[in-house]
Order: sequence, then C-alpha cells, then structure tokens
Amino acid sequence: MNQAVERLRDLKQRYEVTTGRLGRPLLFALVGCSGMVVDLVSLHFLLRVASLAVSRALAIWLAMTWNFWLNRRLTFSYARSGSLVRQYLLFALACSVGAITNWTVTLLLSAGSGFFAEHRLLAAAVGVAAGASLNYVLSSRAVFGQPVRR
Repeated sequence: MNQAVERLRDLKQRYEVTTGRLGRPLLFALVGCSGMVVDLVSLHFLLRVASLAVSRALAIWLAMTWNFWLNRRLTFSYARSGSLVRQYLLFALACSVGAITNWTVTLLLSAGSGFFAEHRLLAAAVGVAAGASLNYVLSSRAVFGQPVRR
C-alpha cells in the first residue's frame, strides 16, 4: 500500500509540473471521480438493505471519507501535518453543503415516475456533479488552506 501511495505521489509531482495552476482542481476532480465510484457502488449495495434516503446518506458519507483521505494525501498533501481529526471534521462540514445538494438533487430527480425514477444511479451521478464544485471551493479555502510558498 505504501509503495502505491509513493507511486501516486511521484505521478502527482510530475502532474503538477505539467498542469501548473490547474493541477490542484484537476486532481481534486480525479479524486472526486474515484469517490463517485465509491459512492455509486455503495449506493447500489445499500439500496438492497435500506431506503433510498438512508442508502444515499450512507453512500455519500463513505465517498466523503474516501475523498478526504485521498485529497489529504494527494491534492492537499502540503496540509498533512495539520490535525487529522480537525481537518476531517472541517472537510465533512465544508462538504456537507455539497452533500446536501447532492442528496437533494438525487431525491428530487428520483421522485415521481420519470426517467430518473427508473435510473436512480444516474440521478445520483447528477447529484454528485451538482455538489462537486461547492466541495472544491470550500475544501481548498476553509479546510486545507493555501500552501506555504517557499
């Protein structure tokens, strides 16, 4: 596992040199895409044992925790010396705005008998997209702050 993380760090450094200022938002988006996979796979299995509302909330929480871990290790690696618990709580709080948006969009699109009522995972994907930009702005400013320039 540590070798994989080190390999990702090496790739990240090359990536940052290549992408410049766009590197961090793009990496945040890539982490978010992996989180969307965690979210949708979790939702798929949770729907077998719980209601849509409960399943959606749990799947969002699992994906949020996954995203926090990867973003702290990769996207905002300069902030890893900060308090893990404090950053997780701030990340969860900051991302709750996006999560509430995500959850609400999913439920609204799934209501009734339309296309999204029959395709709940697609409704969830739209919800993910709706909350993602809010998550980046709040995470980069409120949770991890700006990197120290040396």
